[in-house]
Formats: sequence, structure tokens, C-alpha cells
Amino acid sequence: DRLLGVRPEERRGTAAAFLTIFGTLAAHTLLETARDALFLARLPASRLAVVYLLIALVAVVLTQVPWGRRRATGSFALSRLLGAGALVTLGFWAASSWTGVVLLYALYVWTGLLGSLAVLQFWMVLGDLYTVTQAKRLYTVVWTGSLLGATTGALAARLVAGVAPASALVLVSAALLGLTAVGPALALGRA
Repeated sequence: DRLLGVRPEERRGTAAAFLTIFGTLAAHTLLETARDALFLARLPASRLAVVYLLIALVAVVLTQVPWGRRRATGSFALSRLLGAGALVTLGFWAASSWTGVVLLYALYVWTGLLGSLAVLQFWMVLGDLYTVTQAKRLYTVVWTGSLLGATTGALAARLVAGVAPASALVLVSAALLGLTAVGPALALGRA
């Protein structure tokens, strides 16, 4: 414990935070890999500028609507966001043969928004959970979860893509988001 700086009473919250950001970024990396493969298999790379502008536009619009300005609060806000993200992502997988251009654009925009919102909500939850003194000690451990999550997500994407179509990555991402929502993110809400 001295090496990591985690006190006994902080173990549960720190482990939940580590696993939550790990799962979130692993799922996001899988989803980004899928969206890039699906998008670029059917559309030229020159269209990427359009999707990034769409992501920015949708983000601005969402912050301007009255419900978009309110901060999602409560101890389970992150778990709810990840659970909803899992359901929408599962909907993309179930509803698509990946031939429709509009659906490819929507998946690209969704992936960018979900990743941004989930990571932002995660750090807001941690900001409410820990003091500045605790953060100085614990965030290095938690941050390691993000690095390992993204790396594991990339490795999993490589392994899954070797045996299944890119659309399978969308399904795996949805499953991982769901597991993270009902597992570590839920525990983080109780920490």
C-alpha cells in the first residue's frame, strides 16, 4: 500500500475507479477501431473532416439545450451513462448491415460523443469522491487504468478483427460498456 499510496479505506474506491476507466477506455478503443474500419471501408478518408465537424456541432448543440446544461449528478450518473451507451451501441450493432452512409456517419459521431462524455463524467465523479490531497496520491493509480484499458482495447480489437468482421467489435464494445456500467462504475457510485 505504501508503494501505491492507497490507504486501506481507499482501496475499494480506487479499485472501482481503476476498473471503471479501464473498462470505459477499452470499450471506447474497440468502438473507435470498429467505426474507423467500417467507415473507411465504404467512404473516402476525405469525409473524416465532415464527421469531426459534425461531432463538434452536435456537442455544441447538446450544451445549448436546457437539459444539456445541467450536470448529471448523483452517485450513479456514470453508471447510467455507460449503461445507456451500451444500449445505444448495441442498437447500432443490431440495426445495421453497415452499408448505409447515414448510419456510418451516426456511428462515427456517436463514438466521439460517448467517449468524451464518459471520460468527462468519470473525472467529475472522481472530483466529487476524492479531496485534492487524496487525488495527488490516488490519481496515478487510477490513470494507469486508462492507459492499460486503451492498450487492452487495442489488443482485443486486433484479436477479434483477426477472427470476425469489424462489426463484431461494436458488439464487444457494447458488452464491455454494459459490464463496466453494472460492475465497477456501480461500485464507484457506492464508494
